[in-house]
Amino acid sequence: TQDLIDIPLKNTDGSISKLAISRDITAFKRTENALRESEKFLKKSQEMAHIGSWKLDLRKNDLLWSDEVYRIFGLNPQEFGATLDAFLEAVHPDDRKMVEQAYGTAVENHQPYDITHRVVRPDGTVRIVHEKSEETHDESGKAVLSIGMIHDITELSQAAASLKETMVIVNR
Repeated sequence: TQDLIDIPLKNTDGSISKLAISRDITAFKRTENALRESEKFLKKSQEMAHIGSWKLDLRKNDLLWSDEVYRIFGLNPQEFGATLDAFLEAVHPDDRKMVEQAYGTAVENHQPYDITHRVVRPDGTVRIVHEKSEETHDESGKAVLSIGMIHDITELSQAAASLKETMVIVNR
């Protein structure tokens, strides 16, 4: 594949010349295609596993979610202003304080965040999620970036509860 650039040049006598630059971008295109394939593979893997990823710029309060996080939360990306506050609004009211404290403590103590909590979708359904994150700090030690994952474990939790109930019945 060729990339061609034509640049018109005005000569001292007023005539116009063209400078043409051509370069082979085959390797670039191959890398670009490999990246697209890798992104598709990651999206499909996250969808199949019900695991989403997120990134929070703590300086700007700018939150970026993968497509699977939106699915877990039952949200459409165009309908959700992704911020930490908006995320906390989706956390089950009974779990909100626990989540805020756990995240704040993790950031303050420079340790990973690892918690299981509930979220309430716009339609009222409740999902159980396991969430982990790690922070990046600037030179002064202040947390500036959180990168994390969220795993919808609702079905797994329900299956474990059912198994536990079955075990109690069998042991009677």
